[in-house]
Amino acid sequence: SLDAMDRAIIELKKMDHSTAQAEMLLQKTAAHSKMVSVGEWEQVWRVLAQSKKTGLLQDSGAPEVAAYTSHMGGIIGMLEDMKDKISEEKAQLNTEEANRGHAYELSMIDLSDKVEFDKQIRGEKASARASANKGAAEADGELSETTAVRNEDVQFLSDHNAECKKNSEEFEMRQETRAEEVKALGKAIEILSSDSVA
Repeated sequence: SLDAMDRAIIELKKMDHSTAQAEMLLQKTAAHSKMVSVGEWEQVWRVLAQSKKTGLLQDSGAPEVAAYTSHMGGIIGMLEDMKDKISEEKAQLNTEEANRGHAYELSMIDLSDKVEFDKQIRGEKASARASANKGAAEADGELSETTAVRNEDVQFLSDHNAECKKNSEEFEMRQETRAEEVKALGKAIEILSSDSVA
């Protein structure tokens, strides 16, 4: 973590002759840091090991200030570079996360707008369907009423035609009867007018 690196750098800067404490702090930092690559830690250990071989960092006594500062400065510089790199990566990740959060919020707003629009369309369709159903019910009622009136008219026409046919047949029969009566009256007048009746 960045805090552990800061503590390691501070300890290295304060240290005047104890490399064992600095190594222990570096190992602890390496074990908990996931953002620094293995290769970068290996480079820190190589510089530290080289400093021990050359005798510049030994536990047996205090090295001269210039030599100590020179080699420890390299290690401290490398740790500070790693810290800067981690800070940059962290800032970049924070920016990416903020961008993803913003994109998510925009997506949610867009989806919310689509849901509201779909609800509105569904409501309009339901209203139109209800209106169409009402119109169909009214049309069905009018059709039933019109059909009933037509059926009554058809029955009336059928009854009227039957009555007309009956009246026509009765009229024909009366005409035949009257024709026979007229014929009979004509014969009676002829007989009464004849000389034989006188």
